[in-house]
Amino acid sequence: MKTFKLKPQFACLALLFTGLTAVLSSCHVDNVDNSAPPAHVMVVNTVQGSAAQDFYLNNKKIDSAAIAFGQYSSYVATAPGTDNAQFFNSGSQTVNNSFSLTFAPGGYYTVYYTGKNTTTTSYTTADNAAMPPANAASVQFINFNADLSSGIDFGIVGSSKIATNVTAGTASAFYTVAANSSMALYISGSQTVKLALPVILQSGMIYTIYITGSSYADISYHVVVHKIQ
Repeated sequence: MKTFKLKPQFACLALLFTGLTAVLSSCHVDNVDNSAPPAHVMVVNTVQGSAAQDFYLNNKKIDSAAIAFGQYSSYVATAPGTDNAQFFNSGSQTVNNSFSLTFAPGGYYTVYYTGKNTTTTSYTTADNAAMPPANAASVQFINFNADLSSGIDFGIVGSSKIATNVTAGTASAFYTVAANSSMALYISGSQTVKLALPVILQSGMIYTIYITGSSYADISYHVVVHKIQ
């Protein structure tokens, strides 16, 4: 039987190839976690007078249509981790706002385009993905009226307040309320209704109610429905 021997240079190449394959295999196993559930993110435009916005994560547009003032997107799945986020006027290459976001596996997030038309910024919330109990809804309140001199209270008409002193640029927790409750807004510390919120909160749904404006005289409210996937 003949015996074949590798020449030294071919033996070295074989060892190098084997070692390179092992390194690549090791890197693949260590850096990719296919078991991690995706995060989900949605976008809201709260800037009155702004152009419709395109939202990008790591240079990839994630909203199927530009988001005009008062509108919001659906949740979009994205890989967990830290991403570079950017808002653009729709069709423009000029960045209005750039920032970093960190998404936890399985987390739900809402990114708000906020501020004034000349000086915009962003505000991100980690959303409550737990479905409310039977005959109840879940609701959060956010104050985007930057010119108010005091905070805002939110309550149920004919009952007690549920979120108090929500100051400009901040969000309340998520609260469980009876379905079909009538909501109202108060200047912090006052018992006089400043703005009725004729929102019908449906059983089993998750909401955010946010306010915009530049004074107490022009407060307006907007409703976001969080459709958990």
